Amino acid sequence: NRAKKRGMVNRTSSVFFFQAEDGIRDVERSRGLGDVYKRQLVGWPKLCFITKKENNCIAAIVSKTAPHKKTGLLRGYIAMLAVETEYRRMGISKKLVQMTLDRMREQHVDECVLETEAVNEPALRLYESFGFIRDKMLPCYYLNGNDAYRLKLKLSPKQIINTMIFSCLLYTSPSPRDLSTSRMPSSA
Repeated sequence: NRAKKRGMVNRTSSVFFFQAEDGIRDVERSRGLGDVYKRQLVGWPKLCFITKKENNCIAAIVSKTAPHKKTGLLRGYIAMLAVETEYRRMGISKKLVQMTLDRMREQHVDECVLETEAVNEPALRLYESFGFIRDKMLPCYYLNGNDAYRLKLKLSPKQIINTMIFSCLLYTSPSPRDLSTSRMPSSA
C-alpha cells in the first residue's frame, strides 16, 4: 500500500489515520461524515487527514495553506475538525491536529489559524494544549449566533522570535506618560 510505504498510516486499536490523498477512494464510498466534508477532502488532500474504522470515516481534519494577504507569511488554516460523537475523547482529534501541524512545519508554514465557537471548551482546551492563543473574538460569527475565537499558533522559528521580541518591547518600553514626566539629562 502506497500510504504504508510513506508512513502515512498510523494505527490506534483498529482505527486508521490516512492522508486524504491516499484514502480518497474510501472516503468517497464511506458512510459517516457528510458530503461537504468529502468535497473539502478532495479539494485540499495534502493537508487533510481522515480516520477510518472498518469502512467508515469516523473523523477528518481539513486544512490548507496560502500566503497571508497583508504580511505575505505562509499561513496554515484548519477549516474543519470533526469526530463522530461515539469516538470522541479517545485522542483522535489530538492525533489529527498533531499530524496536520507536523505537515505544516514540513511545508515551512509560518503560522496556523482557525476559528472555534467561544462556548466549545473541549475544542479550546485541545488547541490551547498545542500552544494556540486566543487572538481575536469574533462576535456572532456562526449562523447560530454564537461568538467565535480566532486562534493562532506561530510555527516557524522566525515567527516565534518576532513574537518574543514584540512581547519584550511591549512590556519594557516606557509608556508615553512615563516619557513626558521623565527628566532628560542635561548636557553641560
